[in-house]
Amino acid sequence: MKIKQLFANIKPSHLHINPNTITKYDRNRRELENFLVFSIVVAGKKSDIQAQKLKEFYASRMLYAVDYLGLFDYIRHLNSKGLLVDELKMVKMGQYIRISNALSSLVNKQLNLFECSLEDLVSVKGISFKTANFFLTHTRRLHNVPVLDTHVLKFLKDQGVENVPKSTPQVFKVYNFFADKFVEIAERMKMSVADLDLQVWKQYSKSTIRG
Repeated sequence: MKIKQLFANIKPSHLHINPNTITKYDRNRRELENFLVFSIVVAGKKSDIQAQKLKEFYASRMLYAVDYLGLFDYIRHLNSKGLLVDELKMVKMGQYIRISNALSSLVNKQLNLFECSLEDLVSVKGISFKTANFFLTHTRRLHNVPVLDTHVLKFLKDQGVENVPKSTPQVFKVYNFFADKFVEIAERMKMSVADLDLQVWKQYSKSTIRG
């Protein structure tokens, strides 16, 4: 049975990410798990395509008669069978080493996704400042740190910010310096960081990509 044929039996509530409406502050545990995994697999990829692949990946759990499992539990199940990379390849997720390592490290950490900090998230191999802030900004109302992807960096440059790097800063202090510039602009525009972040992404991207 093909994975796509399984969709008719799956409720879409927490299984599918709409890249155009990603901010949600009242996600339950399984929704948080799904969104964090999405945050990992979408890095450098087209978000609408990766959202669909993630849905297919989770749908494949029905082939193992483990329909009751949440996404983290399913990843642990695949790890225990040595099948995680195989299932990622089945849906053509891409970046198999990075993603499989990140997912394995993540589920082994057993983080409380309602309370974990930025430091907790970046301690997971494969989760960068950008990915961690992407998750936190769009799941927690009080986390006002932008996602410094290529679109946001171009926006900052267009707003007159000097010495903006072309790619996401990997040094914490540098990341925070340019993040603060974005926050200042959001405050002047009387917008939340999450809303401006999403608006910039829609405005600057010709397709649904988080660079």
